[in-house]
Amino acid sequence: MSRSPSYASRDRAVAERDPAASPRAPTFTAYPPALVEATLERIVASQTFRRSQRHRKFLEHVVRAALANEHEQLKEVIIGLEVFGRDLLHYDPRTDPIVRVEAGRVREKLARYYATEGAGDAFEIAIPVGSYMPHVVRRKSRARATHSLGSLAVLPFNNVSGRAKDASFSIGLADQLIDTIGRVPGLKVVARVSAFRAHDKGMDAKAIGRLLGVKHVVEGSIQRSGSRVRCIAQLSRARDSMRIWSQRFEHDQDVDDNLFAFQDRITDAILAALAPTLAESIDGHDSPSASMFGRPVGSDNPQARDLFERARYLAQRRSIEGFTKAIEIFERAVVIDPRFAQAYSHLGAARLNLAAMVFEPTLPAAAKAEAAALRALELDPTDGQAHAIVAAIAYRIAFDWKKAEPLFREALRLAPNSMLTHNSYATALVLNDRHVEAIRHAQLALELDPLNLGLRAGKALNHLYARDFKTSTSEFLDVLELDPAHLFSHLTLGSLYLSLGLHENAMPHFEFVAAAMPVHPSAHFCKICVYGMRGEIEYGRRELAALVERLPDSHYSPFYRAMAETCLGDREAAYASFERAAQMRDILFVTIPAYALFDRYHADPEFIALLRRHGLDLLPRSPLESFPDPSPAKH
Repeated sequence: MSRSPSYASRDRAVAERDPAASPRAPTFTAYPPALVEATLERIVASQTFRRSQRHRKFLEHVVRAALANEHEQLKEVIIGLEVFGRDLLHYDPRTDPIVRVEAGRVREKLARYYATEGAGDAFEIAIPVGSYMPHVVRRKSRARATHSLGSLAVLPFNNVSGRAKDASFSIGLADQLIDTIGRVPGLKVVARVSAFRAHDKGMDAKAIGRLLGVKHVVEGSIQRSGSRVRCIAQLSRARDSMRIWSQRFEHDQDVDDNLFAFQDRITDAILAALAPTLAESIDGHDSPSASMFGRPVGSDNPQARDLFERARYLAQRRSIEGFTKAIEIFERAVVIDPRFAQAYSHLGAARLNLAAMVFEPTLPAAAKAEAAALRALELDPTDGQAHAIVAAIAYRIAFDWKKAEPLFREALRLAPNSMLTHNSYATALVLNDRHVEAIRHAQLALELDPLNLGLRAGKALNHLYARDFKTSTSEFLDVLELDPAHLFSHLTLGSLYLSLGLHENAMPHFEFVAAAMPVHPSAHFCKICVYGMRGEIEYGRRELAALVERLPDSHYSPFYRAMAETCLGDREAAYASFERAAQMRDILFVTIPAYALFDRYHADPEFIALLRRHGLDLLPRSPLESFPDPSPAKH
């Protein structure tokens, strides 16, 4: 059973009262493994540990053994053999105290690290005296409150002149700042969707701080007069809207040709202004410097940059049309500048997102997405988004969780503020029966982007996979209350109702999606599910045959066809669709073991063999729960 953070605090209190006492169970399960890994990596890369290979090796051994729940690896004799190279035939811990001595030295170094370089770290790894079982605890901030940013929102700068080109400039500037500042570990940077929506509400910094849960806001304005462009940037404290810093920038020579260079100059100045404040509280930096920000690898070519900004704007619409157009423009950008790493990364993300909408063949789309992401990593190994793309493809397309999870963790280490990575990792975790971690990452994604309804719907979907149907239903209904036209929530809530046998409640949701997107087949397959559950088997079979006949093979997911065939009672046809989904590397195939509608097959050896043939296993799932029949949806 996973343990809550309160247990971590209790275990630390016990250790402080009795140094020889060790916790009854490791506290690592209270926190995401990616967070523990990132904490470990900062420690072993520090000046305190950098010169001692054996102490780094000891710390890495015990932490990773605890993460993997391999308690045998934490025994003194094993540590002596594995870490300190003792000979199996001659090593006796009773006469050779190497492990106990070096463990004491590691504890001393950890204390020194947290007193100096790690003073601002949010989490602490400790090894209690009398035990080799490490545990992790959240630390109280030792930075001065007046100097701690902690959380930040970057708003698009106001376009005072009203020119379309200046609007693109202001949006691009905000995006660039979010991308760059978001790479700082320990600092929460609100994602683009929520920051831009908050800006559109016309609120002051104080109201935005309350809405987004941030302490500081970066904002400004762009104004053009003739050939001169003036930008005013400022950093405000959210609790009272007090302006902490501001600066004016002007550019009046070859404006259009050098506008992106002007954008870079403003970005550098804002980063330099933030650095002194951040340096005292983030990651133990010793001196104020803009070098704490890892800049994405962009382009110096104005034409490539312009195409990139246009494509990113289209991709943010998160629609089939938006992604399709964005892909075309991203590809033009990388032709102009083949070393434009950021454009390759966003090209890969757009391709993968389009594949996830089940509107084109998954395998070729995923192959192109992976190629773009790998090219981005070749040019910029610190691109967290590109790592996340490769991780998602490894799991969702190649069905290889062992390869995918380390890539997800690396992505979060490099881009801790990537709400898309947290969300994607959350879904992969819940499909691997790690529900508590999954919901935690989904919640982290929402904290980074609190106004993003797509993330709220994604969190509701994870509750569905975790068999928490009440919470899932409630959260989907909350999304639909805020946006009655949210198609993903309609489709998935309808599917949830199908799984619970509430097919009449499901039908209005499917009809809504089918009317809004008549060419997208998913809702039409789901409507056929309702016919089957009503007992209209022959009618449903005729509708299914007609639907399949008019659809090109490349434009529908066999997963949805298997749903329809299951509800029509055609087991053999459903299994054939499962097999086809696996062969096509359908992005939904990995969800089959967790999908409640298919529970009826779980006792069938042929179904289990089909999954195992493609690298999947049935995991323990909660039985379907029942709750009062809700009123039919009225949207």
